[in-house]
Amino acid sequence: MSAYKMVSSHGHRSRQNGEYEVDFDTNITDLYKCITDEKWDAALEALERSPREAKIWVVRHHDGSDEVMWRFLPLHSACARKPPTSIVSALINIHPEAARCADDQGMYPLHYACGNQASKDVIRLLLVANPQAAKASDPRGMLPIHHLACWGPSSTSVIGMVLVANREVADATDADGKTALDLVREADYTGKKEVIAALERWLKPHPHTKRAPSPDPSIFRYLTVNTKREPSASKSLTSPLRSPTFTGSDAKSVSDESYTKEADALTIARLRKELSNLRTDHRSREQEWEEKMDNINTKLRSKCLEMETNVNDTTKALKEAIDRVQSLEVISEEKDIDLKVKEESLLEKDNRMKELSRQINRNQREYTDTFSDFESERNDLRLNLTEVSEHCEIFKSKADNMSDRLGSLFVSLSCMMEQQSALVKLIEERELREAERREMRRNRAREMLEVEEQNEDALKIGNHREITSVFNKQAKEMDAIAAVIAASRT
Repeated sequence: MSAYKMVSSHGHRSRQNGEYEVDFDTNITDLYKCITDEKWDAALEALERSPREAKIWVVRHHDGSDEVMWRFLPLHSACARKPPTSIVSALINIHPEAARCADDQGMYPLHYACGNQASKDVIRLLLVANPQAAKASDPRGMLPIHHLACWGPSSTSVIGMVLVANREVADATDADGKTALDLVREADYTGKKEVIAALERWLKPHPHTKRAPSPDPSIFRYLTVNTKREPSASKSLTSPLRSPTFTGSDAKSVSDESYTKEADALTIARLRKELSNLRTDHRSREQEWEEKMDNINTKLRSKCLEMETNVNDTTKALKEAIDRVQSLEVISEEKDIDLKVKEESLLEKDNRMKELSRQINRNQREYTDTFSDFESERNDLRLNLTEVSEHCEIFKSKADNMSDRLGSLFVSLSCMMEQQSALVKLIEERELREAERREMRRNRAREMLEVEEQNEDALKIGNHREITSVFNKQAKEMDAIAAVIAASRT
């Protein structure tokens, strides 16, 4: 939308003359929604689906009150948005009265089209549908030509189209006393000079104005002779009938003067006769015309009576048809509401069915996945059971082997225990012997002490080696036993 905006109102209007209106914020029509979004193809489709939406007023109220903010027909709103010719033509064809309907501010669609640089074809359609809108003013006293001058036309030819519809608006003033030429001089847009030139051309006097035909000179001369005029005027009018003047005696001038009077008298008599003939002819023609007019008036009266009768009958039939249409529209609206409710319920049921089908498919997929998981687990369990049975057989054989080994180990351990006990006794005996020997050595002489100590050291080294070898052998056997026990546990 251009800089020109729709004017909002501050008054409330109820539905009148069978007009239907909807609220912009609660139940806007599809046609009006497409127009406000400037989706022209969708608007044409909506108009084909529901042509009666072209007749529905759209109202918007102030927040929290019933006070009207604005009230438009679809044609008003479309003309404020540089519409294509197709949508305007369709709206006018379906509802021609829309071009003659003013909104809550008294503005016609032509005002909005001129204020928003609508195309030349759109302006032509609106002027053909309502030429009187060219001289209708808005609350600011602005005519469509003022809106064109203020915001600029789509082409300069639009100026001529509006002024052809009503030439008198060329120099009309708005509420501020400004003409269209004043507004265009104050405006700022491209093509301003061409608009000024077009307006100036229309403000100049028209060169082809026809003048009234001049009267017949003979009648004019007759009238001047029979009226009291100044001498100069009478002389000027009768001078063409006079003979030329000669320079001579007075007798000759008198004869010339008498000749002129006779000629004037003859001319006057001829003119009087012609005038009487004209009057007679005029009276007869007037009588003929009066008789013709009486006959025509009589016929027209009879036709008017017939037309009044037809109009009354037609009005009654139209009222009945309007009542029927209104009742049908109410019924259709109720059915539309019921249909919408049913459609909404069907949509809800359809959505529920879709949700249930999705849930069933989801559960089926989950069941399939779970069943496949169970199958795989069962197969895995079968394989594990087979492996466990094999391992059990292996463990049985190992257990049998281990029992045999444990028996042999028990025998070897018992032998080792006996050997260890024997070794312990041997060590005790040796310790007793060594104690006895130490006692004997104490009693020996000091000279034999060194030899005795050497022999004792040698004996200790030999015994120590023997005992270490025995303990190492036992440790190896114990490690082997521990390894066998650990293997049996695994």
